[in-house]
Amino acid sequence: GRYACAQILAARQLSFLHGRSLGEISHIIQLAISQKKLLGYMKGNVVPYKFSQSMAKERLASEKQTKSSASGDDLELASWETIRSGLLELIDNMHLDQETIPLSNMK
Repeated sequence: GRYACAQILAARQLSFLHGRSLGEISHIIQLAISQKKLLGYMKGNVVPYKFSQSMAKERLASEKQTKSSASGDDLELASWETIRSGLLELIDNMHLDQETIPLSNMK
């Protein structure tokens, strides 16, 4: 994660990080992830943004694809009417003692 990445960078004694605390380096990494999109996460590891899960999701969104359709499952994006009727069906099928619907059921 972010902290482990900061430790590795601090151990390399890079000139541009000279005099920075581990907390400051960790903050720089956070900014590189959240604001500058220089870094991202893949399976819990900090990686260059172009290899990150965020980049993959952005690319799919810009192509208006779902993760499944990109892998060849040919799932179509649902229309708002389909979503509405699906949600109504979930609500209608709730048990009397059930106050919430698990998020996993929403997919």
